[in-house]
Amino acid sequence: MSIRLRLFLSHVVIIFLVLLGIYLFLNFSLTDLLSKNIDTQLLSQAEMGRDFLSYVLPDVANYAYQQIDSYVDRLETSQSGNRFTFIDLEGKVWGDSKQNGKNLENMDDHSKRPEIMEVIAEGHGTSERFSDTFKRDLRYCALLIERDSNPIGICRVAMDVESIKETTVKIKKNILLSAFFGLFIAIVLATISAQAITSPLQKVRETADEIARGNIQSRVEIPPGKDLADFTRFFNQMVDQVQEQLQTSHQERNRLETILSSMNEGVLMVNDQSEIIYANSAAQRLLNLSDQSIGQSLIEANRNPQLYNLFRMVNVDRKSATDELKLDPMEARETQVTVVPLKTKNESLILFFDVSQLRQLERMRSDFVVNVSHELRTPLTTIEGYSEILLDTRLESQQKQFVEKILQQSGQMALLVSDLLRLARLESGTALLEQEPCFLDDFYQPLIDIFAPIIEDEELKLEWSMPQELPVVFVDPKLIRQIFVNLVDNAIKYTERGNVISVSAKIDNNMVQCVVNDNGVGIPKADIPRVFERFYRVDKARNRSISGTGLGLSICKHICLQHGGAVWVESEVGKGSSFYFTLPIYRPEIHDPSVVS
Repeated sequence: MSIRLRLFLSHVVIIFLVLLGIYLFLNFSLTDLLSKNIDTQLLSQAEMGRDFLSYVLPDVANYAYQQIDSYVDRLETSQSGNRFTFIDLEGKVWGDSKQNGKNLENMDDHSKRPEIMEVIAEGHGTSERFSDTFKRDLRYCALLIERDSNPIGICRVAMDVESIKETTVKIKKNILLSAFFGLFIAIVLATISAQAITSPLQKVRETADEIARGNIQSRVEIPPGKDLADFTRFFNQMVDQVQEQLQTSHQERNRLETILSSMNEGVLMVNDQSEIIYANSAAQRLLNLSDQSIGQSLIEANRNPQLYNLFRMVNVDRKSATDELKLDPMEARETQVTVVPLKTKNESLILFFDVSQLRQLERMRSDFVVNVSHELRTPLTTIEGYSEILLDTRLESQQKQFVEKILQQSGQMALLVSDLLRLARLESGTALLEQEPCFLDDFYQPLIDIFAPIIEDEELKLEWSMPQELPVVFVDPKLIRQIFVNLVDNAIKYTERGNVISVSAKIDNNMVQCVVNDNGVGIPKADIPRVFERFYRVDKARNRSISGTGLGLSICKHICLQHGGAVWVESEVGKGSSFYFTLPIYRPEIHDPSVVS
């Protein structure tokens, strides 16, 4: 239903209800006024008739019909022709201005008439009913006639109300016709008013339709009248703001499209049904997509199950995930794929980074480290051997100190070379894991065997706390032993004499989480992200005297990654550090301890 029709109908209904109320009020008021006027007139005539009859008829029994009837006829003549009737207390009619002779004598008993029964009971009676005698509607008023406080009869006056009713009906018809005429005029005015009010609104609607179809330049003319003018002016201002926002949005979209198109990294947007929504040029190139691929499912556009499984995992968990994949098995190109779930919609953003050159450089670096380490191992072994031989000969005190220094530094160099080789194998992924079910308590005794002398000399305390309900882990025991050794060794180096180093573990998200705590010097917040880098040392000037290769934490990191776990640190300067790492729980239904993974 349109606004114009609703406005028109509301006007018509309101006016109709007002006119109906006026008509009903006038109808009721007119009927009530006429009824009261008739009752007043009848009462006045009845009182005059009562007084007259009580005066001329002191004793009814002494008068004949004709004499009483003549007195009653005189009342009609003097009172505008209304019907007067004299009735005794038993209901017998003795005189009637409209009847005479035998008709008078043969009139019915009036004792059961409503007005007669009422006047006998209360002294005054009225009624309106159809007269069987005259076959018309009459209005009656009856009063008791008394003589010396004794009732002698009843004076009744009757008025013909047929003509009055006809006059009333005519008046009501005129009122009704006036109401209909007023309603017609109101309908015409309501139509004009509704059109005048809704015409500007219709123009606003038409303009809004034009804008919805893309004609953003369309505007509404300002109509006369303050309210509608303010409304249309506000509408035009709103359209101006929308146009400005659309232009800004269009510019931002073009800018974003330009940035995405010029990126070397691939960007792919996929909905929760795995349908491709957007792909920049780099993503199309990496995945061999075309413009027709938009709208296709991810597995249909690029038949790579690893990519699809990575997307499905993120789509279910709604957590970011990263993996390195070969998108095309025919190419050696390696791509780092990151899937990020969008929080506002059930969509995911997939980012592709070509890391082939980076991995090639890492392999070259690793090969270089391995080659150099192998080349250094032989001369270092030779130096150590000759130094030990020289120490067995007779040397002067100063010469012996020099040889011991050479032997010490060559041992340190050999340890560095060994760590470099181990780290290179871990980084390259060539180190095979010999995983088997292990109890974490099995790693306690080797730590005591290695660090007992140092702990005793430094007056330190090593606390080992493993819950009895802790499950078995599935790890390479040699490598995990190396993690514990490196972390405890690191804690000893940076913990002052007399303090405590604790090792504990707990279950955390289907993994076993281990932690090595110390209350040593702590690590500054700015250095925490870099502590697992190779050769990185916190406060190099202060730690120059502390021995070590600078590779221990980096080795721990790569061992954990090889096992599918993670490693991190929490520390506060002056309060100590906590090094955490996670290990996989042994599951017989998944792990086969006889297979070297």
